[in-house]
Amino acid sequence: MNGSFSARAISLGALLSGSAVYAIPGFQRPYSWTTIEVARLLDDLVFAVNETAEDTDKDRVFFLGTMVLIQSGERPADHSRSVFANFDVIDGQQRFVTLTMMFAALRDLARAEGDIEVAARLDEHISLQSDGAEGARAYRVSLWDYDAAVLVEYAQQMDGCLAAADPSEFEGAQRKLIANRNYVFEELRALDHELRRRLAEFLEKNCQVVAISTNDTDNAIRIFTVVNQVGKPLLRNDLLKADLIGALAALERPAYIARWDEAERACGVEFEHLFSHFRAAFGNGRAPIINEIRRLVRQGGGAKSFLDQRLLPAAAVFAAMQGRPIGGAALLTAPVLRSLRYLERLSHTDWVPPALLWACERRDDPEAMARFFDALERHAYGQLVLGIGRDKRIARYGALVDAIRTSGPGLDVIASLLFSAEEQRNILFNATTAFYGRSSIGCKLLLLRLNSAMGGSPLPSDLSDVTVEHVLPQKVGRSSPWRRWFSDTQFSYFAGSLGNLALVTPATNKAVRNFDFQKKCTSYRQDALMLTLPINEGIMTLAQFGPDEIQEREERLMRALRVLWGLTGPVDRRPPR
Repeated sequence: MNGSFSARAISLGALLSGSAVYAIPGFQRPYSWTTIEVARLLDDLVFAVNETAEDTDKDRVFFLGTMVLIQSGERPADHSRSVFANFDVIDGQQRFVTLTMMFAALRDLARAEGDIEVAARLDEHISLQSDGAEGARAYRVSLWDYDAAVLVEYAQQMDGCLAAADPSEFEGAQRKLIANRNYVFEELRALDHELRRRLAEFLEKNCQVVAISTNDTDNAIRIFTVVNQVGKPLLRNDLLKADLIGALAALERPAYIARWDEAERACGVEFEHLFSHFRAAFGNGRAPIINEIRRLVRQGGGAKSFLDQRLLPAAAVFAAMQGRPIGGAALLTAPVLRSLRYLERLSHTDWVPPALLWACERRDDPEAMARFFDALERHAYGQLVLGIGRDKRIARYGALVDAIRTSGPGLDVIASLLFSAEEQRNILFNATTAFYGRSSIGCKLLLLRLNSAMGGSPLPSDLSDVTVEHVLPQKVGRSSPWRRWFSDTQFSYFAGSLGNLALVTPATNKAVRNFDFQKKCTSYRQDALMLTLPINEGIMTLAQFGPDEIQEREERLMRALRVLWGLTGPVDRRPPR
């Protein structure tokens, strides 16, 4: 062990190929990324793929950062290979695991669509033939202890991403793995086939890391420390701060620095993302952020005018949207803040630019603000139920931004955010037809929103203590007491019905499993959510929970949904008899 190291830029496809396998050592912290970090990475990747499609430079590089590795095996005899066969990951676990799940989701979606060659190619970046028993597979990225089994079962193994799993039934790192797997799979499934194919190729060829490898643990720790702790990382807002305040007269700078720092403290960790939202709200949402904001500065008459009239007021609105108004000034009313809390539960932030633009333009008109955010919340949740994919969703919000810019105060907010008659029918159909199976996250959010509409107090933003319970279990044996009430056709129909779903704690959900109805009710009586949430009202007073009871409950929930979102038209769904 001589403490030497090597560093080189390498594509993600090359890193995850050949005989390379990567282990997360036991001393590493558990996987900790949330859907927020995953959403940002996926959004950046899809944006880059779309940008590359319009660019003549098809070989542009998307930099994924630095990874620090300890060599734990001998270099293969074939020195043309760019990685060592076995090594531990000292820095890069979160990206490695998340990217592995992206590859797995893309593979399973390709396989489900019959694109076997693409699925096989992607699988080579996930697993490889082991030296053990014939047919056995080794996985390129392996976590520590029990977390490894969850990653394998619900992502890495073939069709693993198709296996249903509720994050609330897991704990710690495993909960985050499942939540992120669900998010990645649902977002990628919503993309069209061609965009997924281009994304897979972009991950393999255009995404690069700087891999630093050493054969000495102490040296690896020193490298990690240098990479991560020498100086504060230079963020986008640092560059723009230098640009804008540096352009001011020297005597003016201290006051603007103080105002900038106040906005950064109020916005917190979201301050860095303000500039992305600002670009989409006030400029060209597809242009590089720094270049576009520099263009807006020129267009707005220079740095001082831009800071006073655009950026700092927008930062104050953005902080208020998060419930942290600058200087304690209440820019937003309680109804607006309530709608924002519902919107923040969504796994994407595509709604933020139009919200920011409208709030900046109409902050002196509380009634117009309340109408807009109520309509925006309804529109965002309706798209969730419709299963609108990312590209179409972004296009819709982009069109809304354009409408606000063009129409200004004269915009008919309600009309601009209404769903067509066909979309309304599809919302009603999707909500009642196995919605949980298509999107467990979306189904939970819909039930929580209905619960609030039915008189329940809003629940906190951390929803990990709430889970969706199928009163009629999704799977029961042929001799189950449930079979007395349901034919095979009825069972298939009603198990996925909205009327069959309740909100309970994870502990209750795990405990009741496939119990008969009366035995379930015994557990329900110990569950605070089952006892107090309006959406669960009446379940435990029933003598049985058969087709008529589920249908009646579904109709009650759909009446609430119709009133909440102003939906009309019939539900094109007839229960079997």
